[in-house]
Amino acid sequence: MGAEAYGTPNGAERVRLRNNIFVGHTDFLQPFENTCLAYQETFPVDPFDMDYSIITGAKGNPCPGAHDLCAVSPGIVNPSIDAFDAHLLQTSPAIDAGTTIGAPTDDFDRRARDAQPDIGAYEWRTYANLLALPLMLKGY
Repeated sequence: MGAEAYGTPNGAERVRLRNNIFVGHTDFLQPFENTCLAYQETFPVDPFDMDYSIITGAKGNPCPGAHDLCAVSPGIVNPSIDAFDAHLLQTSPAIDAGTTIGAPTDDFDRRARDAQPDIGAYEWRTYANLLALPLMLKGY
């Protein structure tokens, strides 16, 4: 959901990634393996600080953060490259698995996230919440 750079520019910067869903696929140039989660080779330290993420289908099955959910189905509507849809299914392990620290208060649909945010671009909505949305927009 968010990436945030922090540190003094000196070649050892870090990139903080929280509440993201990473779905790997077959590598375009090397179809005998999957894509990498994050690739770095010449940095003095690994610049990626990842946590509260779902990571699936990436080369080597990485699981870098203490709160990451790895090698599990993310439970999104469509993980294919051609018709990708990251809205969550009712059975998604991403529901209520995110962190509020550094997270935006709304999702990609510009709907407010609840007190326990979901991992990914979209907060999962129940049918009852969707029915109430027009009333919330009117200020009721």
